[in-house]
Amino acid sequence: MRSAIVLFLGFLGSAPVAQALTLDEFIQKVTKQNNNIQSQKLDEEASKLRASEGYLLTSPNYFLSGTYASDKKQSQNPTFEGNQRFGSELQTGFEQQSRYGINHKLYYAITNQKIEGADPTFLQNSSVSISSFNYEFTLPIWRNGFGRSTQDQVEMIVEQNKSDSFAARFKQKQERAFAIATYWKLKSAQELYLLSKELLSSNQNFLKWTKNRFQDRLSENIDLKQAEAAVALREFELNQAEAELLEAQQAFNELLEVATDTPVPELESLPDAEKWPARSKASDNLTREDILSLESLLKVQDAQSRVASDGTKPQLDFLGHVSTNGLDQNSRESFDRSLTTKNPYYSVGLKFSIPLDRLNVDNVQKSAKVRASGTEAQLNRKRFELKTELDKLDRNFAQAMKVYTSAKAVEKAQLEKLEMESARRRSGRTTTFQLLSFQQEYQASKQARIRALNLLLQINAQFTLFTDGSSL
Repeated sequence: MRSAIVLFLGFLGSAPVAQALTLDEFIQKVTKQNNNIQSQKLDEEASKLRASEGYLLTSPNYFLSGTYASDKKQSQNPTFEGNQRFGSELQTGFEQQSRYGINHKLYYAITNQKIEGADPTFLQNSSVSISSFNYEFTLPIWRNGFGRSTQDQVEMIVEQNKSDSFAARFKQKQERAFAIATYWKLKSAQELYLLSKELLSSNQNFLKWTKNRFQDRLSENIDLKQAEAAVALREFELNQAEAELLEAQQAFNELLEVATDTPVPELESLPDAEKWPARSKASDNLTREDILSLESLLKVQDAQSRVASDGTKPQLDFLGHVSTNGLDQNSRESFDRSLTTKNPYYSVGLKFSIPLDRLNVDNVQKSAKVRASGTEAQLNRKRFELKTELDKLDRNFAQAMKVYTSAKAVEKAQLEKLEMESARRRSGRTTTFQLLSFQQEYQASKQARIRALNLLLQINAQFTLFTDGSSL
């Protein structure tokens, strides 16, 4: 522990030469070096990109399929049908499910058929090629009518990724607030450690002066014991300040992802809180990213509820198929004929199905609604906590500012008292004991002012969670 503090003090010794690390520079270094923050930034970016996955549901797709078959099943009339049949089919084209639920399929198909073992007298052409251009569609009328479930599925994917993106962005804001608080905590710990050393040195000088007076029989034993107790107390306070400094230094280095005993640089001076501009509550963001994340999650579960409800409805689809066809022994001729409308094919139809297990159907519908209601309650609670947290911060900040203002006034009064006592000491109108006592009181008032300022800085860091543009 002592070695880390010595390294810190050694670094401070070179501070006039090296430029102090500012808060903005520290946050920039944390952004670049902290893998946790980098991971959160990548998560946010990935979630934004993944939102496009929802739109793939209604994007067109290219497909290619092929089959080959060999059929040696017995035939009732082998004279015409032969004893073995071969066939191959190739389909290629595009299909798309539209936003309104219609499933479109536009494709070209070519089928080659060959029959072996048939009597050539009755079947002169044993090989034939069939080509066709096809358009098929399925129009949902009841379940997923007009694309209700399709649109809800798109919304589920988009809003889920928006929720993840908002959550990752809020984690970055939390890391930034922690980085700001850590920076000022370290600076305060550095100042308090140096003041504790000064206070100990002052008490040690006072003890030395008291011993000399005791040896000259100018003071009593109780005065010596009192001075020794004061030194012991200051040593205890220095050890406390040292422990706080080491803890702050470790947190500082952990954010930068360097060894915890790495010497820390000199930081910029502590600000004067009384010179801060008045906080504008108009800039408070009560739709913080964690709230936006829950709102998107609620939209996801509302959509899930609608999809679950729609999925238990009867299915009634209107089907249609139209094609132009060509047939010939030559595949080229077959293709050319399929480009004409001489041999068209049309079909329309309906498809109906209904789930019979009504008990489980009802349970599915209820579960989705209950889950959405739970998320809504969680969102309302989060909104309440957000407002309460901000009100609490405002009250704590106002109280901490009062403490800081009082501590600063005490420090000013102690300094004036010390300066007046120093002048009196130079003119021989007071005692060294009185001067040393005033000096210790002044140093103690500086400690109180720094601790009050550190509390203000910690609270002020939390306000960054309620402002826009504060992600790393």
